[in-house]
Amino acid sequence: MPVDYDDGDGKTIDLMYGVLRSTSLSPARDPVIYLHGGLGGGELASMTNALAERLATLRARRDVVVFDQRGSGFSPGEIECNEVFAANSDAAFAAAEDIADSSGMNLGAAASEYLIPLCVAHLNEQGVGLKNYNTVTNARDVVRVAELLGFLQFQHLRAFLRHTARVGSAAAEPTRTALHPARLRAAYRGGLA
Repeated sequence: MPVDYDDGDGKTIDLMYGVLRSTSLSPARDPVIYLHGGLGGGELASMTNALAERLATLRARRDVVVFDQRGSGFSPGEIECNEVFAANSDAAFAAAEDIADSSGMNLGAAASEYLIPLCVAHLNEQGVGLKNYNTVTNARDVVRVAELLGFLQFQHLRAFLRHTARVGSAAAEPTRTALHPARLRAAYRGGLA
C-alpha cells in the first residue's frame, strides 16, 4: 500500500491479510472484509478456531477477508515502538498503579496511557508520518485490498470493543464515502459496548 495516498513518492508499506474461503460451493461474489477493533492489536496473530467459528455464518455464503490494518499486528508499517516500550515498561507499570487507583482503569490500559505519548514522541523523532495512520487512510486500504484481490464489490464488518466504540462510531459515516459507495455493498458494526 502507498504510505501516503496523496503523495506519489512511491513509498509503500505491507499489509498482511488472510482469506477465509467460503464453505459454499457457489459463494456470493462480494466478500466480507473483517476489520479488527482495538488499539493497534491486529487480528492475524490471534487467528484461532474461535474467530473462524465466529465467522462461520458469514463463510456459509461468502469469503471473509481478514487483514491487520496499518500500524497494527503484522502490518506495523513505520510504526515500531517495541524498544521504547521495553525501556519504559517498569516505569509504565509503576505509573499505571497510580493511574488505575485514581481512575478505576485496568493496569494494561493505564500502562498504555503512560507509554503511548512516549511512542508518539519516538515516532516523531524518527520522522514517521503519523498523519497516514488514521480512519480515512484505513478505509482507502480496505478498497485497495479488495481491488488487489479482484473483488469488484464487498461488504465491510467492523468489530469493536468498548475502548474502540468511538473509533467504530467515527468510522461509520466517513467509511461509506471513503470506500467508494459503488464498491461497498453493506457496512456492519458490532461488539461489546
